[in-house]
Formats: sequence, structure tokens, C-alpha cells
Amino acid sequence: MVSRVRAILRRTSGKRNGSLCLGGLRLDQQEHTVYAGEREVLLSLKEYELLKLFMSCPGRLFTRSQLLGLVWESGVSENTRTVDVHVGTLRTKLGEFSAYIETVRGAGDCMKKP
Repeated sequence: MVSRVRAILRRTSGKRNGSLCLGGLRLDQQEHTVYAGEREVLLSLKEYELLKLFMSCPGRLFTRSQLLGLVWESGVSENTRTVDVHVGTLRTKLGEFSAYIETVRGAGDCMKKP
């Protein structure tokens, strides 16, 4: 299943050097920067990868194990709270745009379409 999601992401993300925009959020893949409105947001590598994944598939719900497989790829137990912690810090850093990330209890996380 992880391989299928990766293949879909490769096909749908289009250009590697492009920008992903969703509402007031902009992720520039070439410069590896994120803007929330006019403010640049400094993210860790995993937070950046999470946001890029969410923004490339808005409305798609990702389970914790899918996120672990796609962002962390290996070496992390499914029983860990790593995903929850990173999603929480990402929300904090996005400020008012944190409402774009939705957690569906018992199911996973997704980026809402504004």
C-alpha cells in the first residue's frame, strides 16, 4: 500500500521544482521554504515532509502507519507517538493556518481544502 501511495504522489505532485499552494499556505519545493500568508515558517525536515505530503493530496486521509511509512520510511515503531508530536508542532508553527490540518480520531490526519 505504501508503494501505491508513493506512486500516486509521484504522478500527482508533477514538477519537483514547483510550488504547492493551498489557501494561504505556500510550499516552495525548489527553495525548500514554507510561507503561511506572508510569514516564512521554519520547519524541521520531518515537519516539512509531512506538510508536503498533506498539501500534495488535500482531502486525503493518511493513517499513522501510512505517515510513518511515507515520511519516516523505516526504523520507527507503529506504537510511537512520533506522528502525533510532529503534527502538533507543525500546527503550532503554522499558527492560524493550523486549522487546515484535521485529525480524524481513530482514523488519521489530512489537509482540509480551504
